[in-house]
Amino acid sequence: MTNTWPAIQIALSAVVLVCAVILIAGDSQLVGALMAISSVASIAVAARTIVVNRRTEQLRAALEASEV
Repeated sequence: MTNTWPAIQIALSAVVLVCAVILIAGDSQLVGALMAISSVASIAVAARTIVVNRRTEQLRAALEASEV
């Protein structure tokens, strides 16, 4: 499994988070807050995906090693 797409998701969500902070500092607090919540949730999901992928790879490697 690869962690490329979750890493891209984290990077793009970080950009959205920066935009949200800029909006919050301006006149669009509600839109900025919603964007911030969405981007933080997206980062959390992508980070969890990376952790699960690593754990799956470790379990698969351990299973293959035990079969040999």
